[in-house]
Amino acid sequence: MLLKLPKEKYHAIDRLISEINDNSTIVIKSVLGNKTRGKVFVDNIEKPKAALIWAINCMFYLIGDAHSKDFEDNLLSFLSNDLALMNKEEKCLTFVGTVLSDSGFLELFTKILEGKKYELGFRQELILDKNHSQYSPLYISNNNYEIKQMDNCLEKKPEMQELEECILEFWNSMEEFYDNGIGFYVKDKNRIISSCFSCAVVENQHEAVIETYDSDDRNKGYGTIVARAYVEKCLNIGVIPHWGTYETNIASVKVALNSGFSLSKKYPYIEFLFEDIY
Repeated sequence: MLLKLPKEKYHAIDRLISEINDNSTIVIKSVLGNKTRGKVFVDNIEKPKAALIWAINCMFYLIGDAHSKDFEDNLLSFLSNDLALMNKEEKCLTFVGTVLSDSGFLELFTKILEGKKYELGFRQELILDKNHSQYSPLYISNNNYEIKQMDNCLEKKPEMQELEECILEFWNSMEEFYDNGIGFYVKDKNRIISSCFSCAVVENQHEAVIETYDSDDRNKGYGTIVARAYVEKCLNIGVIPHWGTYETNIASVKVALNSGFSLSKKYPYIEFLFEDIY
């Protein structure tokens, strides 16, 4: 069976992470550093050869040796039984596993999921363009919007509840976020329209996540406005922002490109509903 790695043993997978020499491990390292929420599952507690890192919120990362016998033999039962129940408790019904260094993970998944429904795609990692200096003009028809920074003086009004719920999908507490993260939101009167905040932090490296809450407000420039505010704040205080999204999320890619990011790398992922693999 796959085993949950105790937090005091997180260092056991340092070797697996060191084999991935790029910016794709920010979310993983944020979990291992107890900055943001997550769990780690391995084939062996003392000497893991393969690991599945769950960054909650349906995000999973696969690292190490996919040919580990303990990992390979127990993966399907772990996914359909143990992990499915854990995700249900988090109200997450989907598995999206990104392969950061493919030693055979995609082949393994397609083998154990033969005859079942799943999709393959790519997760895009974007970094801030070194030549970024100024933005192209952006027109928003609504003149009543405000851009505000998230801080621990946020007014405790009903419209703030949705914002805090989103943050706590990633962070252990709002206090942890205020102490370590950066965030901005756009509001119109008492309604929050869009937000952009740090969902993972490793030293001065921050991974950003963006959300526009009402579908009627999407594709109107609010996401770009709040993302640009986030980026400018990062640059002003010496933080390096990163952006990760799935290639199918065209709106997120567009916002990133319009906010000074450029494509760095692509990583394959596999996606399925837990109910489809029983």
